[in-house]
Amino acid sequence: YLSYAKVDNEGKSIRPAYLVNTVTKLFPDVVIAQPQLRPMEEQIESPADTLAYLVQLLRRYAADSIGGDRQLFFMLYDTYARNEAYAPILEQMKRAAFSYLSNAGRNRLPRTLARILYGQVLKNSVSRLEKFASCAYAHFLQYGLSLEERDKYSFESVDMGNAFHAVLESFSDRLAEEGYTWFDFPKDAGERIVSECLESYAVSYGETILYSSKRNEYMITRMRRILNRTVQTLQFQLRKGAFTPENFELSFQMTSDLDAVNIALSEEERLQLIGRIDRVDTCKKEDKLYVKIIDYKSGNRKFDLAALYYGLQLQLVVYMNAAMEVQKKKNPDTRVIPAAMLYYHVSDPMTETDKGRPDIAEIEAAILDELKMTGMVSDDEEVIRLLDKDFETKSTVIPVARKKDGSFTQASSILSDEDFETVSDFVNHKIKELGTSILNGYIGLNPYAQKDMTACTYCAYKSVCGFDKKLGSGLVRHLDDMNQDDAMERIRQSLGDKEVMDKAENKNGGGQ
Repeated sequence: YLSYAKVDNEGKSIRPAYLVNTVTKLFPDVVIAQPQLRPMEEQIESPADTLAYLVQLLRRYAADSIGGDRQLFFMLYDTYARNEAYAPILEQMKRAAFSYLSNAGRNRLPRTLARILYGQVLKNSVSRLEKFASCAYAHFLQYGLSLEERDKYSFESVDMGNAFHAVLESFSDRLAEEGYTWFDFPKDAGERIVSECLESYAVSYGETILYSSKRNEYMITRMRRILNRTVQTLQFQLRKGAFTPENFELSFQMTSDLDAVNIALSEEERLQLIGRIDRVDTCKKEDKLYVKIIDYKSGNRKFDLAALYYGLQLQLVVYMNAAMEVQKKKNPDTRVIPAAMLYYHVSDPMTETDKGRPDIAEIEAAILDELKMTGMVSDDEEVIRLLDKDFETKSTVIPVARKKDGSFTQASSILSDEDFETVSDFVNHKIKELGTSILNGYIGLNPYAQKDMTACTYCAYKSVCGFDKKLGSGLVRHLDDMNQDDAMERIRQSLGDKEVMDKAENKNGGGQ
């Protein structure tokens, strides 16, 4: 027998030794065998050589993907289990293969330890609750163990988002200082103020990282272009309606007496939400005060009632609840009504038009349509007119369009006053549920999966949990993909079930 290698130590293909070619010329009828292509049963030579293959089969068996190798797996498993030298190794491999399942029940910290870790007053940002709803174990790693990624001297997407928020906040202050409002500042003044605010931010941010390389210096140019587009578009959208900006960067901590952000979890424990609303707009008509909240996003995030139902998108509703409560306290004799809760995507998008050579006006119109806000809007005709005075068939400001018969299209993101109240109550219930689970010590590895998105997609803790999608498939929560109507029905049903349970608890408590 003559043998030769096909790959080197790094797994790269290599040519056969020259002797192989010589031998095949001397013996034209010689057959070059490739035993690695034969059935595995024929390749088994010794226990040591076959152990690695058994481990592969064990892994596939744990993932329920053993297929046609089931009989061979059981035969090998039985053989090794009977071998005194290999039985302990096999047992160790089995525990590793089924570790996700064997640890599934160990998903709680003792309640006393959770209270020591988080405290009796659970100070939470809304994004922290959304993280817990996404995967309880990732929440534990980030907020329980306080694990953080190693700091890098670089300017990433999250840094750009921080820059956008900071500059837009400074921009609003500078407008007031110079005697302008969002409705009347000239384009050249807007561009000048954006440049000054951005330059001031870049000098002070991250040890002047924005001036550390040509790439980062270009980021300043790019951000300036995006921010100029943003302030012009926000002005356009305001001018289209009757709302006036009342608050910028409204902090919950400055209004800590709000019931919407201070929620009792038990007699001794409560949850205090912290955060800031990017912008609150109001419009007063007779005895009614309409409220609109806007959250600036550097990513193209869209509001989804199905995600809200699962606790993955609570932010807008929490912000609306807080803004409504603030306005009710400021205007006790006025009926305060939610008008819209919206995301604005901070961007300067590329767009397409039907014409081969469109003029500037058509390009601008297409870009404005691309930058239309997303979220949820009241279905009240008066409110929609206050948000977009020119609305007829399709708004360029809010996510609303009308059919030929006058009714709203299926794609319109609208809620009735009753649905706004239902969603508000549901979010309060969901927040209490999530906060109670955190303080009860729940830390289970339970990533969600919905359509093509999972909790693991952008998770920074993959290297810590080592989650294997095949072996841990039983721990993944597969969420239903629902349209707006189905999600609202689930929300109503969930609230109805809670009311029944609350009544039963109160009845039992009274009997005691």
